Amino acid sequence: MNWMFAKVPALFAGITAASLGTTGCGGGGPSDSIEENTGSAVLHLQGAPTNIACLRVVATGTSRSETRDINLQIPSSTVTEALSRLPVGSVTFTGTAYSVACSQVTPTTNADYVSDPVTVTVNSTVPANVTLAMKRNGQIAVSANWEDAGNMPLCVPVDIAIGASTAESDAGWGGGSYPQEVVDGLTCYSEWPHGLAFTGGINQYMGEACGWRQLTLDFGHDRQLTGIIDIYHHGLEHVPNTAKIEVYSKGVWSEKFSTTTEHDFMLADTCPVGSTPTEHDIGPVTASKVRYSLNNCDITHGWIYEAIVQGCPE
Repeated sequence: MNWMFAKVPALFAGITAASLGTTGCGGGGPSDSIEENTGSAVLHLQGAPTNIACLRVVATGTSRSETRDINLQIPSSTVTEALSRLPVGSVTFTGTAYSVACSQVTPTTNADYVSDPVTVTVNSTVPANVTLAMKRNGQIAVSANWEDAGNMPLCVPVDIAIGASTAESDAGWGGGSYPQEVVDGLTCYSEWPHGLAFTGGINQYMGEACGWRQLTLDFGHDRQLTGIIDIYHHGLEHVPNTAKIEVYSKGVWSEKFSTTTEHDFMLADTCPVGSTPTEHDIGPVTASKVRYSLNNCDITHGWIYEAIVQGCPE
């Protein structure tokens, strides 16, 4: 799309308009069938650039408009042109100038000069003087880049995991027998016995073999997730290598993320008893449940202090 803007005035067209108390008639113009008083004008053109070959003047009244094309001889800087059959009353004059002959001007031809509209009153007794300030018509190409709607903020996110049910999660043991603390909004404690510690691991804690363990957060109904999920692990030794994130919607579980290098997603641990976060962006999605799973065959056993799921408030 091309936007046009006006620059320094370079060409001035002086128009002297005098209204004649006559009835519009005769052939060749848009006013053939209009009976009304018509005005006339004398256009005095000075200072035209030598590359301008056509001047188009439009006179717009309350009920009709008239267009006059004036071919300029190159080089020519002074022109006197009589204009007739113009509207009377309140009339707005505009001008456009081109570097090609008027016969070559089409609706898509870009003007080299344009004028601001000038409105005067043309009556039957007092001539009206009009000066059109012709301004160089600059052109620029404008392009618009539309931001991907998928990247637009859905809302101001909140932690929708707070208070979610953890009843479908795997069991914990010992000092990590408190799964509801994973959704209490606290990411750090002053002492270590908190959260959900899984069985198994490299030492087969609680006599169970290592393997996949999971934390399931049930919101009770569909919620709009904005994408960011943070899992706070009780220290580096409990951050898994292999992990995945699934969401549940309309009766189906679907995987949104998986990795064998979970350590690549770690953030800084500032908790004195150890609370190391990993962060993932699964993108906007609607779900009633979120499940974080880890394989603990190559770590101590896996221990989660807190889960944060960013989503839209209700």
